[in-house]
Amino acid sequence: MRPDRLASARSRLGGGALARLVQATDVGVLATVFYAGRLTHAADGSTGFVLAATFLVVATLGTFEAYKFGAREHLFPHLYRVIGGVGAAALLVLTVASLGAPAAKAANIPPIVDWCLSIAAGLSLTHLGWFTYIRRLRKQGALTPNLIIVGATPAAERLIGAALGSRDVNILGVFDDRGGARRPQHLYGVPVLGRTADVKTRSLMHRASRSSPRKPLTWA
Repeated sequence: MRPDRLASARSRLGGGALARLVQATDVGVLATVFYAGRLTHAADGSTGFVLAATFLVVATLGTFEAYKFGAREHLFPHLYRVIGGVGAAALLVLTVASLGAPAAKAANIPPIVDWCLSIAAGLSLTHLGWFTYIRRLRKQGALTPNLIIVGATPAAERLIGAALGSRDVNILGVFDDRGGARRPQHLYGVPVLGRTADVKTRSLMHRASRSSPRKPLTWA
């Protein structure tokens, strides 16, 4: 239930901030490929189609959930979503371009295909890098909220069981006011560390995102 290294609440990063960083990187790749392509195809009429595809892919990547980076997500399904988002934008633009005259189609379609291949390769590489980096952050505990549970109750057991299944949070410990045999030593492997009055005296407190008072919580 604990990461390789506990991170303080202040040092943890927000998933939304990371998603925006990945999106900013993608926009940089899209802009670079667009301007590089215009150096090669500056004189043809494909600029409008490629520009439209560039804007579309920003939307389709979100539709294909290419910015989720879930804790249980694997690399290849993530890359498939990236390539799927690029392919969906390219397919839509190619469909529109194919409605033109034969000469226009011959001039416009190859630059769109070149753009699609370049963007798919570029975004796959950047998402590979981000995926590896985010996985390392998660192992270090920089992305996973740390919880302290107050009360070794059945509700606490359900909460810990759900956390074990999802691995979306770390349970650092449980505090309970009962004494003697009524207070268990652990719940599903999570140690019972003492009474509720001991919460603020433990060194784990500054590493906790929040505490759960005897009932399950929900997280965004």
